Formats: sequence, C-alpha cells, structure tokens
Amino acid sequence: MSELERIHRHFSHPHPDRLFAVLRRASEPHATLATRSKLGELSKAFQVRQRLAPASSRFRVSLPQDIVLNRTVSLDILYLTGPPLLQVIDMDTMMSAASFLQAETVEAVWGVYTRI
Repeated sequence: MSELERIHRHFSHPHPDRLFAVLRRASEPHATLATRSKLGELSKAFQVRQRLAPASSRFRVSLPQDIVLNRTVSLDILYLTGPPLLQVIDMDTMMSAASFLQAETVEAVWGVYTRI
C-alpha cells in the first residue's frame, strides 16, 4: 500500500482537492500536481467504498491558523523501576505522551518519538 493510499484511508477517503489542500498546508514537498492527479485516481478507485462505507467515528476538528504543532517539543527520559520511559511534550499545545524505551539509543528514542 502506498503512502498516499494510507493517508487517503486515514482521513476517511476525502475529496482529492481537500486532501491536497491539507498536504499543501502541511508544506509537504511532494504536494505537486502529479500528487493531485494520483489522489484523483485513488478517489476513483475507492468510489464504491466512499458511497457504501459507514460514517467515520473519528473525532474531527479544524485547527485555527495560528496554532502550530510540534514547533517546540520537550523530550524527557524518566527512570522508574524497569525500562526507561520517554515522555514527549508539545510545548505549544501542552499535549503529552509517554512510552517505554527498549534501549537508550538514538534510534530507539527516534522510533518511539515518531510512533507517539
């Protein structure tokens, strides 16, 4: 499955123009006219699913233009009993998440950070 297909499914099969606008707003370097045409082809391929699928149960909200996510992120490694714990805090929204680390390496920290 291509990355565009995963994004298309994740956002519950939106209209290609809306998804392309999200990619452009995210300053995605691959947001080109070729990507827009691929999104149009994906939309045609999933046309039956779009009509017959139940409504999405995901909570949706639109963010105001002045909110920036992940501009400043605080990473803390906490030592409790057992494996170390990585705590990630978005300093702009004060949202936080935590997960256990398998090892104290850059690859392990990056893997957990991108997962949460």
